[in-house]
Amino acid sequence: MSIDYIDPLERSWARAKRMLFRPFNLDLWLALGFAAFLANLGEGGGGFQWSRPLQGQTSGDVAQDIHDFLHEPYTLWILGIVLVVILVLGIVLGWVGARGKFIFLDDVLHERAAIVEPWKRFRRIGNSLFLFQLLVGSGFLAVFLVLFGGLVRTVLLSIWRDGTFPDFEPWSFVIPALIAVPLWLVALILFTLSKHFVVPIMWKHDLGAIAAWKRFGPLLTDRPGAFVVYLLFLLALGIALLAAFFVAGVCTCCVGFLLMAIPYIGSVVLLPIFVPWRLLGPEFLAQFGADWDVRPVAAVADGSPDPPRGDSGA
Repeated sequence: MSIDYIDPLERSWARAKRMLFRPFNLDLWLALGFAAFLANLGEGGGGFQWSRPLQGQTSGDVAQDIHDFLHEPYTLWILGIVLVVILVLGIVLGWVGARGKFIFLDDVLHERAAIVEPWKRFRRIGNSLFLFQLLVGSGFLAVFLVLFGGLVRTVLLSIWRDGTFPDFEPWSFVIPALIAVPLWLVALILFTLSKHFVVPIMWKHDLGAIAAWKRFGPLLTDRPGAFVVYLLFLLALGIALLAAFFVAGVCTCCVGFLLMAIPYIGSVVLLPIFVPWRLLGPEFLAQFGADWDVRPVAAVADGSPDPPRGDSGA
């Protein structure tokens, strides 16, 4: 069986153009952008900036600053509350994002923009995906804590007591890093395969996450090379997209960067990227035969009439 990588991309882009631009419908974009926003919840990151600049400071100065900060009244209580809030918020966003993945997939496969009805319909499999992601993610996090927990504890104790960074032998970092980097790659591959293939299988057959992985597993082990090339293809596409985003941001005097960074607004602006990216997995999977074709019947044949488009309350 010959497996193609360009054709699924072309088909995904053709369907995205038909959905988004033929004709252009602002209401559709706004509702579909919200679905994309929900689907991406829990997958982003955040940053932290010191109130005073670190430029020009030595490591001892930084350690002393942290020491002084930790010994301020109520600092530990505030940090504890902040950590609990971040943990709870992360769990909530992950739960909403898991349901959102099915909503966005359902919308792009049916070429419509519905939110309320699929939110209710995908409750069971959305919760299953959330629990799977939570358990697997917690497992990887536990391994990383085992690898680096001792180092972090030593650093924090040294800063807390003396306001200094402890001296470590290079191997103290190298050995855990040599283990952690491959594990991080395994986690990244696992979640990518889950999003691109397992989620569509769950959607098509109304399966829980474990059952969908059991269904997908034999295909993955039978054709590992095809999926390795697919992952490399995604990597190349991702690099090209990052370059395109950078050029777009520079050419718009950073206005593009601002729009893409605003929650929800960025999802609407990036729909021409998000829609074909979401369609790519199902289009690629369909090449392995009818048993793996998760696309609705009306969407399989090129040139078929546009499916009816619902609104956000459909």
